[in-house]
Amino acid sequence: MLKRILLLAFLLLPATVFPQQQQIQRRSVSLYERPSYERARIVQYFGREVKEDVNIYLKDASLCFIRDGLVYRANVDKVLGVKFHDAEYKNVNGQFGQIVAEKNNAQLIRVTTIDMARYEAEFRGDENTEYLEIPDIGVYMKLHEEAVRNEDKGYPLKEAYYFYVKGKFVPAVESKLKKIIKTEKKKEFRKLMGEKYWSLKDFECLKELLDFF
Repeated sequence: MLKRILLLAFLLLPATVFPQQQQIQRRSVSLYERPSYERARIVQYFGREVKEDVNIYLKDASLCFIRDGLVYRANVDKVLGVKFHDAEYKNVNGQFGQIVAEKNNAQLIRVTTIDMARYEAEFRGDENTEYLEIPDIGVYMKLHEEAVRNEDKGYPLKEAYYFYVKGKFVPAVESKLKKIIKTEKKKEFRKLMGEKYWSLKDFECLKELLDFF
């Protein structure tokens, strides 16, 4: 009887207790992160801003804009970020990641790209799936040249997280984070790293760390 009670209690544990096991494979039927090209404010150095119709290309998280029906990759050497009406992105070493949480002057940034290794593996494992070539944007490509995957599962995505703290981007990996954690939080951080069901790949877990800087 006691074993049955313990088993039932285990099964009723909330899903949030197991972040590593509950991660869902995000997918996109489009090669762009935003639903369409949108007017946005491109933030540059020294407070300069320009407005363009832009989008984020998921193959490499690059910033693209339109001119005369052609899609161009933007030169982002002097670009700090992009502000859409409902979201803000930062330039993380040439890739544009969305600010998904912020607290105490620290920001959590998510860079989303197509998981090319998984995409190609899925194609090799299913002969009935049409492989759609994902073009690189050299200088430009035609506006409707990009492949749109109509299958229900779409393109598999992968995410890389960074913390933006004191003007620097820090990858969400233990070896990098432990160098910038506040002294009074280091013991708690080490304890979290030892938790079996706490993950640096889980968004909800990463949000907890915004209090540690």
